[in-house]
Amino acid sequence: MRTLLWLSMPLVVVQLIQISYNVADAFWLSMYSDIALAVPRQVWPLFLFFSATSMALSSSNLALISQYVGAREFEEASEVASKYFTTSVIMGALFGIAYFTLRPLIFSYVIKVPKEIYEQVIAYAGIVAIVTSFSYVVMAYSTILQGIGDTRRPALVTAFYLLVNIVLDPLLIFGIPPFPRLGVIGAAVTDLMGNMLSVITLAMIIKRAFPDLRVWFTRRINLEWIMLNLRIGLPILVLVLSNSTAKMLQLRLVNTFGVVAATAYSLGFVAMDLSDAALRGLSRAAAIMVGQNLGAGLCKRAREIALKSSSLIFT
Repeated sequence: MRTLLWLSMPLVVVQLIQISYNVADAFWLSMYSDIALAVPRQVWPLFLFFSATSMALSSSNLALISQYVGAREFEEASEVASKYFTTSVIMGALFGIAYFTLRPLIFSYVIKVPKEIYEQVIAYAGIVAIVTSFSYVVMAYSTILQGIGDTRRPALVTAFYLLVNIVLDPLLIFGIPPFPRLGVIGAAVTDLMGNMLSVITLAMIIKRAFPDLRVWFTRRINLEWIMLNLRIGLPILVLVLSNSTAKMLQLRLVNTFGVVAATAYSLGFVAMDLSDAALRGLSRAAAIMVGQNLGAGLCKRAREIALKSSSLIFT
């Protein structure tokens, strides 16, 4: 239990900082305009939809890498990490382009964004489409480090850039010199900057702290690895796709009541995010511990960890 809390604490702290950033973002946007707060929430379900593959790949490769590390099979862990990284870069680029290209159709005909904020949503989503591509790589690097058992450094990197975003948000939204006045788009630009810098920082951490773990582009993506990812990650993929689709349809319903209702709806979700912070951190730490113990052949201990962590999460 102590190890579970030790591993999960950085992840929980990052989630809390992420929520703090969301609250700060909501505050500054509400100061900028009465309805600007609604813009990020209009974009979020579509971002989640195009990030579903990233989450599925993360879950499956966290399991695979942690098992190989637990079994002390570091060559195999490096091979899986390289396949995962290569796939993430390719999929991130493809889904980022798809997001950017399809956003006018989806926001016009699926989500039906209120006309008062439509142009802002399209502009904001254009930046988020680029963020989507980088987020795939950030997720890959973070998952690889977590699979090794290092939850602290990815958490520190994420926390640092989130804090930087909190500082930059009002500067870019309101155009405080020497920064330009970007309005709602400024909030998206800070996200993009954070993701780009996170990619560089995490790549340097892996190269310097774990020189034996070689993570690079590879052509050795075989059917066995693909099938393992489908078997482990497919339930996550279906879950995220269904959740994001449901949220888009729910948002469409809210939008029929106008921009004021859409803004109120967005404000309510800021409060709801607080309850998810501990859940995400604990479940991620439990997955790492279970994977490493299964890889080491300690099935009884893996089962014990799964039961104890489930009990802790439910309480």
